[in-house]
Amino acid sequence: MPCPFCDRDPALVLWSSLHYSVLADAYPRTAGHVLLVTNDHYASHMHAPEAWAAEFEAAQALVRRFLFDVFGSATFLENGAARQEVPHAHLHGVPFAARVPPEWVAAGSVRRVDSWEAVRRECERRGAYVALETPEARYLLARDADYGRLLYTIRTQIVAQTPAEFDPSAGELLRGGPGMVAHTVGLWQTWPARP
Repeated sequence: MPCPFCDRDPALVLWSSLHYSVLADAYPRTAGHVLLVTNDHYASHMHAPEAWAAEFEAAQALVRRFLFDVFGSATFLENGAARQEVPHAHLHGVPFAARVPPEWVAAGSVRRVDSWEAVRRECERRGAYVALETPEARYLLARDADYGRLLYTIRTQIVAQTPAEFDPSAGELLRGGPGMVAHTVGLWQTWPARP
């Protein structure tokens, strides 16, 4: 089966550098849902060469500025080689402000990390990771058993803060169609700070 991020639709490409691209999500959860992907096929961003770290962080900073400038908030999530629908590095950038309950940190469900380097070390140790970046901090999911609770919490926060809709029968967020994708592309193209 071909990889949609290797064989990408050019209409979805918002920006590219040597090793990274920003894409409008083809099946977004809400307007503004974008993906930061590697141009070459890697299982996760932390499986890509460490020498690319500065370029990756600059690309994420660009996405963060877009989401904050246009929507007022930004959250990032990567299922780093774990539970991915597409087994290609892709960091979701979504315009909402995720909040991690303090009791999750206290109970050890998530742990705060200061850098992508700490995420890379987790990937080297476990082979996979789940990273969440809120407007306040970056976290790693510490226990796989807590993944469902993390995802449910994120979904309810997205629904509360955006026009996203929840499908209770499937237990998932509905995906937007071509109109929502075109809206995100248009917002990027008219964003005054666009590179």
